Amino acid sequence: MALNNANNTHCIVVNVSSLTADLEMPAMYCYKDLTVEGVAVQNGANIPADNANYVKFHLKNGSDIIASFDSRASANGALVNQEGKLMTVDAEKSTAFKGSSLVLVYDEEGSIGLTNASITIWYKTK
Repeated sequence: MALNNANNTHCIVVNVSSLTADLEMPAMYCYKDLTVEGVAVQNGANIPADNANYVKFHLKNGSDIIASFDSRASANGALVNQEGKLMTVDAEKSTAFKGSSLVLVYDEEGSIGLTNASITIWYKTK
C-alpha cells in the first residue's frame, strides 16, 4: 500500500510567528500534483472581529487565491487565543501542480498584529 497517494491526507504547518507588518512568505513547494483540502489559522492571542483593526491571510498559487481568511466581523470573524479557525478554500482553485510554489500573504489594518501564529495546510497528492 502506498503512503503517498490520493487516499492519504498530508499536513504541513507554516510558522508565521509574531507579525506587525504586511508580509508575503513562501508556504509550500508542491513536489507532486495536489489538492488543498483545508487551511486553518491559529494565533496566540485574541483578535476581535473589528472592521477597523483586522488581519487577512491569502494562500496563493501564482495569482490564484486558494484560501483566504479575514478577521472582520463581516467576514470570518474573530480569532480566539490558541483556537484554530478555518480559512475559506476556493474549491475551483485548490489544485496545484508539481513544481508550484504556494505563497502566504499576510495583511493587517489598524493597530493589530499576530502573536505566535501558525497556518496549517492539509492536502492530498495525486
